[in-house]
Amino acid sequence: MMTRFRAAVVALSLTCASGLAIAGAADVIAATARQAADGTWSFEVTLRCDDRGADYFCDRFEVLTPTARVVGVRRLLHDHTDEQPFTRDLQGVHIPDGFPRGVLIRGHHTIRAYDGAALKLELPARGGN
Repeated sequence: MMTRFRAAVVALSLTCASGLAIAGAADVIAATARQAADGTWSFEVTLRCDDRGADYFCDRFEVLTPTARVVGVRRLLHDHTDEQPFTRDLQGVHIPDGFPRGVLIRGHHTIRAYDGAALKLELPARGGN
């Protein structure tokens, strides 16, 4: 009896955990940055999301300073169900002086919010490609 109970608990735990592990994540899996002549930054960000349609998708990504100040947002207006992973750019991001040369990039999901993996990106030296 106890063995069946344990097996049922393990099976239920695995079923719940597997559903949570894949449901709604908006993972940032790669990114590059380049500084423009005017000092602003452009980012190319690759995301892998559990998009399922118009009401369940990755709806934006954000670039943050090390102090969690949002300095850039790219809104995504539709799902990318048939395009995984996908890459989008964000241009004209101003990184204030005085911050270390790194940013954090995170994805946001319409249902699951900030549940995915964020990416720390070290910025190249000024004017670097």
